[in-house]
Amino acid sequence: HVEIQQEETLGLRAMLLCWIRLAYIAAFRLAQEGDALFMCHHRHAVKFRQYLSLIDEEFKFHWSISRYAKKLNMTVSTLNNLCREIGGQTAKCYITQRLMKESEFLLQYTELTIIEIAHQLGFKDSSYFSRFFRRSASMMPREYRQAMRK
Repeated sequence: HVEIQQEETLGLRAMLLCWIRLAYIAAFRLAQEGDALFMCHHRHAVKFRQYLSLIDEEFKFHWSISRYAKKLNMTVSTLNNLCREIGGQTAKCYITQRLMKESEFLLQYTELTIIEIAHQLGFKDSSYFSRFFRRSASMMPREYRQAMRK
């Protein structure tokens, strides 16, 4: 009976983490795109949404901007111009922000080690992940985790 309760608790925890992740991704998308983007009549709004969706699918593989551009049948310059025009940021910024949101989520809501998080996010080693995180968040991953759990 105790084993069943433990399994149910683990199942509920896993389900809750999935829902939190979905909410986190939805919030990220809304923050990046803004509510108005979904109604946007900009001639490149569809391509921009495709780019953001592609980032969601591939960010862990650390694609280059040129690979994203090629996948969208455009040049790097066109992709950057599109991102600046619609979202006000470079194409690279959107990839960095997506990686950071996933990093923050994993640090805040899981017990994974920094090494495991780095591996899960496609970084070759945890020191590179830590430098990436510090550049974006102005603190080390461990410091972020401690701050969020207080």
